[in-house]
Amino acid sequence: MNKYTIDGYTRISKARARKMFNNGDPVYMCPVNLRPGRPWYPEICFYKTGENFEKSVFAFEFYNCINNETGKYTAFYIREEA
Repeated sequence: MNKYTIDGYTRISKARARKMFNNGDPVYMCPVNLRPGRPWYPEICFYKTGENFEKSVFAFEFYNCINNETGKYTAFYIREEA
């Protein structure tokens, strides 16, 4: 996993995203070849709302991580407070 920060979003591991999701913290998902933030805002913020983590990630990947241009898996981010 590449570690970097872009426009206030910091990339985190899937294990950390799962832990934060289960604690009720917001986690942002984005296809791996796209970057969160401007100009198109491809990231999706998700919280624990009854669905489990794996179902949420599977649904996101099924609809958004569909080719080599976007990437075949999800990258997870958290929003850093400025």
